[in-house]
Amino acid sequence: TTPATGCNPTYTEILITVGSAPANPGAITGASQLCSGSTGITYSVANVAGITYTWTAPAGWVFSGQGSNSITITSGATTSGNISVTATTSSYNCGASAASTFSVTVTNPGQRLGTTSYDWNTASNWVGGGQKDISTDVTIPAGTPHDPVISNALAYAHNITIAAGATLTVTAQTFQISGTITANNNIIASSGTIEMNGSTPQTISAATFQANDLKDLIISNTSATGVTLGGPLDVYESVTYSTNGTNLNTGGFLTLKSTATATASIGNMTGHTINGDVTVERLSEIG
Repeated sequence: TTPATGCNPTYTEILITVGSAPANPGAITGASQLCSGSTGITYSVANVAGITYTWTAPAGWVFSGQGSNSITITSGATTSGNISVTATTSSYNCGASAASTFSVTVTNPGQRLGTTSYDWNTASNWVGGGQKDISTDVTIPAGTPHDPVISNALAYAHNITIAAGATLTVTAQTFQISGTITANNNIIASSGTIEMNGSTPQTISAATFQANDLKDLIISNTSATGVTLGGPLDVYESVTYSTNGTNLNTGGFLTLKSTATATASIGNMTGHTINGDVTVERLSEIG
């Protein structure tokens, strides 16, 4: 139509493309079960050109690769949860896609299951199987079928936590501990040996052992501070030092017990130190 002015009209065409958010990124591939603190574990989705990928992971996890179709993670100490990823594109400002999610369970290789037997050194009694070593943080929960017993071979732990309602029995064997002990009157060691062999200061807190009873204590801690008693400890056979053991700080809590058959003793002290009072009993029969 020609306007009344007699001018010729002009027209401009604008091509409008209606976009949408990218499609769901698809299935995430990777391990569904991890040990605590696992490193270098990869999770990925199929790569699509022009897509930016945004990842999330459970609290306490660390990962690299944000923006790409693949991340490499270090899992947290105990936190399980979901890994998720969404897709966005700079071509259209239409927001992110729906998320893809992947469930991951973090297990602690030092957690006691106790499903097979009482034996500490039976691999199937532990999450993930395998023997515990001096670097393993051990957790013994309450309510397992068999509380652990150390009786047929040397046993090890770094940090050990024994829940209320659970027990650990050490009898006729040695249990080496290089870290901390969290227990409340539920380590039974009146017939066993505890060796404290950390490289940083260690403490035996009050009421760690049932009735405060311990057969033998070995000080192998190499730190300048050594091992400190935080409460009463009754030793029935001996307190000794390994070659590299340094100090035992008694706080006045150490008693060397005496029975009808023997009195506890202290081993060779050359190059070693005891700080604090030690009570030495001597059983005397009357009549």
